[in-house]
Amino acid sequence: MSKGAGFSNEPTEFLITANLNQGNSGGPIFSVDGRVLGIAVAKLDKVKFLKADKSIPEDVNIGIKGKEVRRFMDVSTAPSNDARPILAPRDAYSELRGKVVLIVAIDE
Repeated sequence: MSKGAGFSNEPTEFLITANLNQGNSGGPIFSVDGRVLGIAVAKLDKVKFLKADKSIPEDVNIGIKGKEVRRFMDVSTAPSNDARPILAPRDAYSELRGKVVLIVAIDE
């Protein structure tokens, strides 16, 4: 997590500098010990930022905080504080990819 609040200090979001790609929205954002920090929701609009600030920051992305996801889902159980080992990115990918699921909702 790069900043604990979103743009305009939005308290339900946080900023990350990790690279996100198109299609990552809705996916989990993990900490170095494998905990879900939140959900990827947006990338910085570089063109809009360039027009406003005359600069282009790299890899500024937005996530919704995990506590907000739990609130939305009406889950009152707090995440575990058990000690976990720090994972290298490759190990984290191997260990955690099987725990991510695709959910499709069809609105008719």
